[in-house]
Amino acid sequence: METTTTASTTTEANSPHSLSSTIKIGIINSIVKGVCLTVSFFLGIYLIQKGFSGAELGIFFASSTITNILTIIPSGISNDRFKSKNLIWIGLILIAIQYFGIASIASTATLPMILLFIIGGFGNSLYVTSADSFFFKSTEKTNLPIKISLFQIPHYLTIGIGLIIAGYFLNKNIQFETIFKIGSAILVFAAIASYIILPSNKTAKFEALRYKKDIFKPQVLIFIIIAFLLAIHFGAEFTNYSLFLQENLNLNKFQIGLYMGTAIILMAPAVVLIAKYSSRIKIKNIMLIGLIGSGLGHILMTINIVEISWAFRIVHEIADAFWFFFLAYGISKLFDLERVGGNSSIFSFTSGVGSAIGALMFGPIGTAYGQNIPLIISGATTLLGAIIAMAYLRHFDHD
Repeated sequence: METTTTASTTTEANSPHSLSSTIKIGIINSIVKGVCLTVSFFLGIYLIQKGFSGAELGIFFASSTITNILTIIPSGISNDRFKSKNLIWIGLILIAIQYFGIASIASTATLPMILLFIIGGFGNSLYVTSADSFFFKSTEKTNLPIKISLFQIPHYLTIGIGLIIAGYFLNKNIQFETIFKIGSAILVFAAIASYIILPSNKTAKFEALRYKKDIFKPQVLIFIIIAFLLAIHFGAEFTNYSLFLQENLNLNKFQIGLYMGTAIILMAPAVVLIAKYSSRIKIKNIMLIGLIGSGLGHILMTINIVEISWAFRIVHEIADAFWFFFLAYGISKLFDLERVGGNSSIFSFTSGVGSAIGALMFGPIGTAYGQNIPLIISGATTLLGAIIAMAYLRHFDHD
């Protein structure tokens, strides 16, 4: 990955530029991701059971994602101007409000549900950009493989375990609403913890031309296009994935949690190995393995034999671990630490656009043609990203 000049950083004990800060944000992020991804994967089933249509699901998820898109770049730039830890706790409170509200609505009221998804979309953009910005600034561009693994491993474990636990309790007829309210309470706790334990980051003044100069480089623009194509599959996962497991593979809620959770847990040891051998594998190959494996795994997991489907889901998740490692490494290498909040938010923005397009397309497509079709289509768009990456591989040839 081609690099830019690094900014000088502070080395005080209370600055975020330390290994302890990476560990702290990794722990908080693992709690948040565990809650949010668990709720998200079961949310489609819950809303269908409440009586909403597939098209309405698409509208709900798209309204959240569109809000995310509109607010994510301002949120990212805000992290270069203000203390990230303050933005983190505000974002978490907003997501907690969304989850509590969804659990409290008794009817199929469309407009209040859209409003809650909008609140959650803004909270998500504020949290994700702030947590990512805090992490990137904590790395100081040193020992990147170790610090990336410390940041990513905990949340793979909590997401996987959270899905299994939630699936178990839902299968025991614990109400969805109870799970969502518990999730809301955990996020409030995480908000308080982040305010107390996270140090304050250095801030910088806003200079629009410098952000523009950072982004409008060939290697960055190609990187963004590839990230967009891969992100389309996120829309399919949020809208169709759990429904595919329920309708096509006939899994109950615990089996769905087990299917999803065990595959995600395996991302943790995968990241350990990626970090350990990253210098041998080379960063460009980490990217290609991620894109090819993610696309093929997403397509082949639609085979209607549970064991085979699950095996290819593991391929998909491990490949995603390769991609997310590459994404964190690439952003850390490409951008100046003083502006990494705003610059990294471009990739969150790209992911949001891809996810919104996926949600809008795949909700109705899944209802009309089967929940497997969106998974196949979105796997193909990821493979298209791999083809583009291979065509411009020279831009990713620098470790």
